[in-house]
Amino acid sequence: MTNEGIITMKKVVLLACLVALVGCEKKETHTQEWYDQHHTERDAKVASCRDAEYASENKFDCANAINAMAFPSKPPTEWDVTPAH
Repeated sequence: MTNEGIITMKKVVLLACLVALVGCEKKETHTQEWYDQHHTERDAKVASCRDAEYASENKFDCANAINAMAFPSKPPTEWDVTPAH
């Protein structure tokens, strides 16, 4: 193999590595406390987590959002005491 061929192969390998790294996206995971303070984002995350494939890819984030909804750090300031019909 010639020097030119080796250089071309190195460039191809480098390009493949760069493409692979770009595909490795770090997904941000929020804590349960964060979701407890950000209700809009929490509700959106819980809705997204109803999709099984999404939930399996984001299991820690889904667990934190669902736990924040189920176990809030403080109770709501107003309670709805309207009787159920």
